[in-house]
Order: sequence, then structure tokens, then C-alpha cells
Amino acid sequence: TGLSDLTLWAGAGQTSAYFSPDRTTHHDAGLRLGLFGGHLTLEASAYQRRTRHAQTLLTFPVPFQSGSQRFYYAFPDVKLLNQGLELTVGSTWQLGNISGATQVAAATNRNEVEAISPSTRFGGLVNSSLENGQPVNRFFVYEQDGTNPVGSPDAGQVRFRDRNGDGRTSFGDGYYQGSGLPRYTLNLYQQLRLRRFQVEVQLDGLFGYQLLNPTLVALDDPSGFSNNSVRTRNYWTPTNQTTSVPQPGSYPSPYLSDKALESGSHIRLSQLTIAYDVLPTGPHRASVWVG
Repeated sequence: TGLSDLTLWAGAGQTSAYFSPDRTTHHDAGLRLGLFGGHLTLEASAYQRRTRHAQTLLTFPVPFQSGSQRFYYAFPDVKLLNQGLELTVGSTWQLGNISGATQVAAATNRNEVEAISPSTRFGGLVNSSLENGQPVNRFFVYEQDGTNPVGSPDAGQVRFRDRNGDGRTSFGDGYYQGSGLPRYTLNLYQQLRLRRFQVEVQLDGLFGYQLLNPTLVALDDPSGFSNNSVRTRNYWTPTNQTTSVPQPGSYPSPYLSDKALESGSHIRLSQLTIAYDVLPTGPHRASVWVG
């Protein structure tokens, strides 16, 4: 009825890639508890990953009259930090004629660029989305601010907020927002058994991240090159200027609008299975299931 398992563990190591100079140092520690004869288990683990000399080699062919030549560029030499926590609670139980097994797992992760150095291999491509003290995989977007009014050279076109105050839309008006990497994950597994019937359910969730969905912007842009949503009926005209939908036939904006970002947080039903034991006992067993 008391403590049936107590395990403490810790580890460290280092890994590297064969075709890259990166080196990753691993530190892990955890605790596992078993209670009530193993009917309740608790497990917690923490980890830290420090990567040095992280580089991504980019190659692309450039066509010439006599064929093509392959050019090589390397991203900067980057130091990355990843750390996280994982928690798991599991139990097996009996309630009258119903027995079950339940497991809940949750995790969180944080990543950060610790340092950036200019690449010494192949010269000069700089990935400006990497910044000291900031996470990786951010989105570079422009804040959409309605449409340009009558009298503007770009009347009826999509307008972006002038964040740097230079009086026009430029690269300096863009900013980094969100992350494409989930900050939290959640998993729930439930098994139920009643006599010959058994049900298995699994739910998975990802939270705290964004999806880049430029289709949302295209649907609200009546450029004439793609299908549109019904929202484009509220398009810009000289008498309808308080709208974010540009006038029909507008040229597509070269800037990525923040409207293209949407929350990716979700819970998904990953598995649902119902089974029935046709032959539940003896040396020969058989069951049928649908999932």
C-alpha cells in the first residue's frame, strides 16, 4: 500500500553529426515513484541540451549556358540551448466491473540562441531570424493596418503600419513574432474494460505556437489570381475605405502580413478503438475490433 518503487537517475553525454561540426552536450536527470503496489506511477525528468558550432549548409545550383554550377553558403556559427521538463502520471484501477489504465503525460520546452559568430565556411549567408537571447523559428511579419485612403499613391492597396517612422513601408517595419515550435505538449491515454468489451482512447495536444497560413491572406485578397472568401465582398472603394480588404485587381503585397499567423494550439483525437473478445479464455483467444 506504500512506496513500491523509488528510482533516481542522472546522465550526461555528447553527440555530434557526421557531416557537420556541431557538438551537443546532454544533461538529464529524473525521478520515478511507484505507489500502492505499482498501481500509481509518477515520473519526472528534466533535460538540458547545449549545442556548439550549429551550422546549416545550404547548397543550390545556378544555371549557366554551359550547364550549372553549385554554390555553397553556410549559416552563422550558432550556440543553442534547449531545456525542458517532462511529467508522466499513470495508474491502473478497478471500479466494480470496470477496470482501466490511465496515463497523462505533459512536457514543456524552451530554446534560446546563446551566441552567434560569423561563419568561417563558404562565406556569408546570414540568417537574421537568429538573435542572442531569443528563441529559434520565429516569424518575420509586417503589421497590417487596413488599406490606403483616397489621395495616397497606393489608394486601395493593403497598408502596413509604419513602425520605424520613415513614412513608407520598408524592411525596417517588419518584426519577429511568435514561434513555430510548440512550448507545451499533452498526451492522455485511457483504456477501459467491461467484461468482453474494451475501449482505448488517446488524445494529443500541442500548445503555445503559431502556424504560418498565407492561404488566409490570399482568400481575402481579390487579386483575380485565386479563389476568395465571401469576406472580399467588403472590398475597398472610394466610399468604403474602412476595410482591410483591398480593391479588386490589387497587386499582391510582397510583405508577409501578420494576418497569415494563426494559433496552432489544439487537442486531437489520435486513437479510438473498440474491441470485443470473441474467445476470451483458454489456449485459443480471438477478438474483433474497430478503430
